Amino acid sequence: MTHKPTAPRLPFRYLLPLFILCQCALFGLGGCKLPDEGAGKIGAIKKWGLSLDERIQSTPTVDQQGNIYVGSSDQHMYAISPSGQIKWKHKEKGITLSPSIAPNGDIVYTTGEGHLIVLSSKGDLRWKRQPRQKLAGCAPVITKSGVVLTSGDLVLVSYNLKDGKPHIVGKKLPLIQTCIYPGEGDNFYFGDNKKLYAWHISKGKQWEYPINTSFSGPTRDKQGNLYLGTFDARLVAISAKGKLLWQTQLAPIPTENPKDPSALFQPYVGPKGNIYAVRYNEGLYSFTPKGKKRWLLKQDLKPFASKLAIANDGMIYFGTNDHYVYAVTSEGKLHYRFLTKRRVLFGGALSPDQKTLYIGSFDHHLYALHAHKKSK
Repeated sequence: MTHKPTAPRLPFRYLLPLFILCQCALFGLGGCKLPDEGAGKIGAIKKWGLSLDERIQSTPTVDQQGNIYVGSSDQHMYAISPSGQIKWKHKEKGITLSPSIAPNGDIVYTTGEGHLIVLSSKGDLRWKRQPRQKLAGCAPVITKSGVVLTSGDLVLVSYNLKDGKPHIVGKKLPLIQTCIYPGEGDNFYFGDNKKLYAWHISKGKQWEYPINTSFSGPTRDKQGNLYLGTFDARLVAISAKGKLLWQTQLAPIPTENPKDPSALFQPYVGPKGNIYAVRYNEGLYSFTPKGKKRWLLKQDLKPFASKLAIANDGMIYFGTNDHYVYAVTSEGKLHYRFLTKRRVLFGGALSPDQKTLYIGSFDHHLYALHAHKKSK
């Protein structure tokens, strides 16, 4: 009696890794090997680094599932899984700038060629328009009623998110020399280089406030109060109704050239109401909710980048011209810094669980860094 030969059976300890590898190849699951590209090694600070071919001139944004969306100078918008796998990429003409995520999951962004793009969360093109030769590099604003707002060539650009049709906001808007900044509901803010305006999609101008110099974009706190930095180094607080609450004037910076700029960039509000802002040529400032200086973290030889990401535990993350990503506690103490291979000029974004910081570098890489909690 003869027996048919049977294939040898692999022990279970070999089958499990093969199963995981197959799942990774097919679905890009989080159990896959993390990419290890760019500067540094995977360890206490770095989770992974992913090459996007060209320098990253965009601040990432993260959806509720933890997927990351970021633009690159290679003209692509990328969707990346939390484990660093590219899910899809979409190409349009021009440098791809910072995206926003709509309530329905659509990805909205502009390009360096003046295009306004809306993609589905799966990377399919919903619509695109080229309303101007140049659009603001900030992430577009999406209002409660579903209107997409940006600016370009001194005018407001507005479209319905659903179908891409133009949405007429009004004919009496002043010249717009800033990005568009989000307000509550259908309100938004912008500037004409001297005044800050509050506007409503259907009701028009709500108020204006004279700043009398160029200024940063405003940031809102939970009460609707606005904070902005000015070219002449003032921190200005304005109520939701357009009234001055207070302002803090910073002292001049000792310099060999009195004409060197000393602007205070866009402020950010921390979880306890403290305010943080980078001052050009000096460093990172912290202020109380009433505008009193708490501390100053002085920069090294090269300036800090102005865009901050603040975690729920108060940790502050930002890049620098000298290639580093900094993590600084709410008390102004350096927690860590991570060295990339080139400048880090755009901001970072935190994962929904606050455990990971995603930030891009001019060294062509998106980095996932541990967002450490403060030690007790």
